[in-house]
Amino acid sequence: MSDKHTPTPWTYECGSDGAVVYKDDAGTIAHVPDDLICSEANAQMIVAAVNSHAALVEALEECADRLERCATASGTHSEISAIAVKKYRDLLKLARGD
Repeated sequence: MSDKHTPTPWTYECGSDGAVVYKDDAGTIAHVPDDLICSEANAQMIVAAVNSHAALVEALEECADRLERCATASGTHSEISAIAVKKYRDLLKLARGD
């Protein structure tokens, strides 16, 4: 099994039997059956999460790094900034599936 996912952006379409998540040049990635009450909303959430994932991870990394550098440079590495940096790093692990 490959550890790489289908490149973004992904999109979706709704049909009579549910929603299909796909990439134009790669075909179907997932089928969200119509027996789920919110098949379109679920497909939309999948697409939004996948398409924004890399940018959100990059922004969170930058926030954690900047906060850590600022706190260290100013000599005010407070408990609050340490807690925030830890939270950012924990969220990054979650986002990366670590």
